[in-house]
Amino acid sequence: NRSFLSINRFERKKNLSLALQAYALFRTTNDSDAKKASRLILAGGFDERIRENVEHLKELKRCASIFL
Repeated sequence: NRSFLSINRFERKKNLSLALQAYALFRTTNDSDAKKASRLILAGGFDERIRENVEHLKELKRCASIFL
């Protein structure tokens, strides 16, 4: 299994959408076994009281639904 891990705060300046895009590219350029055995993990600081964190998480979910 291949795991790709990104540990950051959920802030736009951390450019987590780049990790989603890179993972999507990996999935399109590898065979089906590699795709099935891989996963992307985005982990890090998230505080639901911080508006940017909440908004950015929504953006990342939309981005993931488009790319993956």
